[in-house]
Amino acid sequence: MSSLVFPDLPGLQMAVTRTAIHKTSIQEASSGKELRAARWSFPRYRYELNFEALRSTAALPELQTLFGFLARHLGSFDSFLFTDPEDNAVAAMPFGVGTGSILQFQLQRSMVPSGSLPAPALRAFWPASGDGYEPVFELNGAPQIWVDGVLKTAGTEYSISSTGLATFTAAPASGKVLTWTGSYYRRVRLASDEQEAERIVYQIWEAKGLELITVK
Repeated sequence: MSSLVFPDLPGLQMAVTRTAIHKTSIQEASSGKELRAARWSFPRYRYELNFEALRSTAALPELQTLFGFLARHLGSFDSFLFTDPEDNAVAAMPFGVGTGSILQFQLQRSMVPSGSLPAPALRAFWPASGDGYEPVFELNGAPQIWVDGVLKTAGTEYSISSTGLATFTAAPASGKVLTWTGSYYRRVRLASDEQEAERIVYQIWEAKGLELITVK
């Protein structure tokens, strides 16, 4: 499990395909009635990246950077970190409600617009479903945490694990809303062990259809 971040290369197209993948088991009776069971508490994501122009000069080794990165992870064998271009940070994001006894809360976020959700104290936080919350496991830097709008001090009033688990030294009081601000990555792997690149002119290459998929 690598801590390397997928390189930001200038030849990447602005268009990035992102596919949400859910897992549901469906049993259908002869009458047509269905019994459905959700197998995952949050989705996986598949990304398709297309690089229109990767230079391969000694001064600008963009092709070498990309293929070297793939080689370092043995194709789809090892996972690494990826910055989703539109889903990589939150500001004052609710992630739980105090009970007066619980000390640990998983950082999480919802992409559902706040105006479409109930009041933060009434939301269905992960692993409950209904309000679109998903856990955040891979932090990019140190987040800030508030309890009922009061900024808490890291290392004194709470600590954060490497997987985004916040542990408070004193349990937040019942009904107090927890919020956080910070950045995060997606943990992904290559969806395939193969990647093609085509030379379009001397020392300029095109690499299309590079697929990444998140891992749990």
